[in-house]
Amino acid sequence: MGSVPLDAMDAEEIIDLLEHAAVVIGQLAGQQMAELVNAEHAPGERSPAELSIDLALAAADLSDAAAEHTALTPS
Repeated sequence: MGSVPLDAMDAEEIIDLLEHAAVVIGQLAGQQMAELVNAEHAPGERSPAELSIDLALAAADLSDAAAEHTALTPS
């Protein structure tokens, strides 16, 4: 797998977006309408709860990588 160069500001913005998306989707997890929409539009894919966890993990991984390669400190 290759890498994509990001400057610190881009990485920080992407981390923030991933963290916020994880929170929003986490709030939808378990709500009947959200679960039905997810099942209809993404059958066989991750549930909102699983997606929320995956987004949070991606944000943490990117934060760690950014801290290692830039002046960013992990959030």
